[in-house]
Amino acid sequence: LMPSITTQCPTRLTALELDLTLSDRHGDEVVEGYDVVFRVGHTAQGELKARTLARLDMALVASPAFVHQRGNPGTLEELRELPFVRYLMRGRSLPITFSDGTSIVPQGRIGLDTGFGLRSAALNGMGVAYLMKCTVQENLDRGELVQLMPQFPLPSLPLRAVHAFGGLTPARVRLFSEFVAAEMQPAPPA
Repeated sequence: LMPSITTQCPTRLTALELDLTLSDRHGDEVVEGYDVVFRVGHTAQGELKARTLARLDMALVASPAFVHQRGNPGTLEELRELPFVRYLMRGRSLPITFSDGTSIVPQGRIGLDTGFGLRSAALNGMGVAYLMKCTVQENLDRGELVQLMPQFPLPSLPLRAVHAFGGLTPARVRLFSEFVAAEMQPAPPA
C-alpha cells in the first residue's frame, strides 16, 4: 500500500486528501514521489525512515472444498505436500517461517505477487495461502476459508510507515501514520 498524501491543513486529519496506489511491489518511493509507504514484514530501508505502527498476525488458509479434497495437515511434512498459491517477491517464492524457526518453501503451480490475488485464489480452492489474518478474518468467520495448522504458530509481522523525509517528518505524514496506527490496534474486549 503506497499512499501519497496531500493536505490543505496539515494539523487536521479531516482535511487530508488521499491518493492511493495499492501494490505489493517495493519500488523507489523517493523517485516515484510517495509521501509515505506502508509495508508489512522485515525489509531493508536504506536511507528511508521507518516507524512500526502495529504487528499483524499471519495465517495459513484454504477453502473448505480444498481441505475436504486434500485433507487438513497435522504436521509440517503433510503441509509441505500440499499445493500452495505462492507469494512472489521479485519473481521468487518467499519462504514461510514458523515461530519455532522452522521454515518451508511453498510449492505449487500458481505464484502471485499480491495478497489480494492470494486471497482470491485460496477462496477458489486453488491452494493454501499464507496471508495477514486481518485480510481474511471475515472469510474465516463466514466459513469461506479454514485456518490450517493453528497449533504451529506463525510470528506476527510488523506494519511499518516508511518515508524519505529524514528527521523532519511533515505533519501530514506523521498525522496519517498515527491515524493508521490507531486503526490497527485491536478493539477492546466487549
